Amino acid sequence: MRSPLPTVLALFALLVGSAPAQASPEDSNFRELPEFWVLLEARTFGDAVPREPDRVSEQVVAWRLLLAQSDAGQAFGALFQEAADPSGQLYALCGLWLTDREAFNRALCPSGKRAWK
Repeated sequence: MRSPLPTVLALFALLVGSAPAQASPEDSNFRELPEFWVLLEARTFGDAVPREPDRVSEQVVAWRLLLAQSDAGQAFGALFQEAADPSGQLYALCGLWLTDREAFNRALCPSGKRAWK
């Protein structure tokens, strides 16, 4: 069975364009943001292109808001480590793909092999 991850990543890449610059660790305040907690507690993975154009899931809105943060790479890295549900981890991987490709590779392949270049 073919993995849906590349398709999901492509959809998110089309939605957002370029990734923001990362902040230094001491400037990081992503844990105070409601969007981080929405994704941390996510139990479903919402469509980036909903059936009803005016209705986007709460998780997709939160993901977009988190991506706009200067410390988005750190936030998505923490989200991947802390999310209990695979849905939250998938949102984190989509964010890492855009903000920190090395962290994305480490998340998928902790042994050191590269998942994608």
